[in-house]
Amino acid sequence: MAIDLTKIAFDSRENYLKRSEFVGSEDVTLGAAGASSTVTVTHGLGYIPFFSVGVELKDTSTIWSNDYVWSGTQTSSSGIDREIGYKYWITSTTLTVQIRNGDGSFAQSGDRTVYWAIYLDYEA
Repeated sequence: MAIDLTKIAFDSRENYLKRSEFVGSEDVTLGAAGASSTVTVTHGLGYIPFFSVGVELKDTSTIWSNDYVWSGTQTSSSGIDREIGYKYWITSTTLTVQIRNGDGSFAQSGDRTVYWAIYLDYEA
């Protein structure tokens, strides 16, 4: 029996941002001051999916999808030491998360945990 999708607002058989099998975490050891550590997740979906990432930057609190405001955001100062931070990007085959250790007095040591979840797109 065919279902007329124009008559309903939601059909649970479709992939409305359902979590894929690509959900996990990995511990990363911070490099020297200013150095970057990278985690790469190969998903191979063939399209750029919706995703979420999180990193424990300074303590046990997880910063999700870059919700951390850098301390130098509202300053015109240059040449100051940068705090620890992270960036991320995704392609049709891989998700990359990169943690950059702080400079000078903001440098940290130890391990940090990177978390990710990749979601399936509609009709994928």
